Amino acid sequence: MISRLLYELKPHACLLSGCLLLSTTANPFFLSAGLLLFGSGSILWVLRSEYRRTDDPHFIPANELLIYPPWLYEFLPFIYILTGIGLIRYNSTQWFVISGSAFIFWALYCLIKRTSHRQPIRHPRQRIKI
Repeated sequence: MISRLLYELKPHACLLSGCLLLSTTANPFFLSAGLLLFGSGSILWVLRSEYRRTDDPHFIPANELLIYPPWLYEFLPFIYILTGIGLIRYNSTQWFVISGSAFIFWALYCLIKRTSHRQPIRHPRQRIKI
């Protein structure tokens, strides 16, 4: 059995190593390895996030009706990160770097908000009075 620390760090390590490979190399083999690592990390993140949901995933408030399917909604931050890396890496002008950074920061904001809203509710242990 894998330790809890390694289990929790696996999607983060895959995402980070995929981002590093995508942003630093020009070799097509390393780019495909980076895409595979990034994709596997994002799938792990989404699966764990769905499992840890405390709200009803099928309930959508009237003001938040989505035009696109739920699976696409779950992967949007990762698509934003890939878009930001692509804009920064392959276009070196100032506006592309600014817009790529904005994509990445918005994706990180969305991931932080989703993580904070999908933590399991932990109730403190109640002491039994004897």
